[in-house]
Amino acid sequence: MRRWVLAFGLLWAGCTARQRADVLWLPGRDYDFGEVGQGVPVRTTFRFRNNMRDSLRVEVIRTTCGCTSYEWSGEAVAPGDTGEVVLEYDAFRPGGFRKRAMVFFYGIRRPEYLVIRGEVE
Repeated sequence: MRRWVLAFGLLWAGCTARQRADVLWLPGRDYDFGEVGQGVPVRTTFRFRNNMRDSLRVEVIRTTCGCTSYEWSGEAVAPGDTGEVVLEYDAFRPGGFRKRAMVFFYGIRRPEYLVIRGEVE
């Protein structure tokens, strides 16, 4: 019995270790603007690769507040191709900021989280 449990555990570990992400963010999901001027909006582009076998499309993006806006093309991204999501922060209030956006893709239940941060002078 122990052998079966051990064999199953090793098989399960091997299968889960080889799984890859459906969406790969290039180079990552976190961007630091550093110091920015007050009242000067800043924006960055997050690029992602579709690692699925089917086309991938952004369904909706939700941000943590109205000070952060977003853009995306609405086009489907073919397998192996890349797409983009743009986040912009209005930099209206002085001080540090850390804002999060949740990107929902059709057919994927969990959102992908993007983070922008910085310091408004």
